[in-house]
Amino acid sequence: GWGLVYKENHEEDIMQDDMTIKKVRIDEQSTFLDAAQGKCPANGLWIGGQRFTITQTGDETIMQDDMTIKKVKVVFAKRPKQGLYIIPTTSQIVLAMYDEEKGASQNAGNCKKAALAFAEYLIHNGL
Repeated sequence: GWGLVYKENHEEDIMQDDMTIKKVRIDEQSTFLDAAQGKCPANGLWIGGQRFTITQTGDETIMQDDMTIKKVKVVFAKRPKQGLYIIPTTSQIVLAMYDEEKGASQNAGNCKKAALAFAEYLIHNGL
């Protein structure tokens, strides 16, 4: 359940630009919200106690019920054999994750397709 997507505030050793290690307090909610708002979290994106690297941000289009096109922000982040998509809608934030070790169907392409479909559903329902 929640352990996959959330860990209480905690400290992690983070390598600094000068190659020294510094203990940093990680607030996963803040890193998630920063990423959803298109910002790059200072100490990386943390989900479920795991650090993800944001590798791509951009816009995708979703067709609305009235046949108009709505652009949504899409954030892609990954770590070895895992990845996630973050898509904010009007009042919700979609988080879709995949783990390649859990099966061949868990991959970036399928994850993005499912995340966009769910975001489209939420937008069609005013969320």
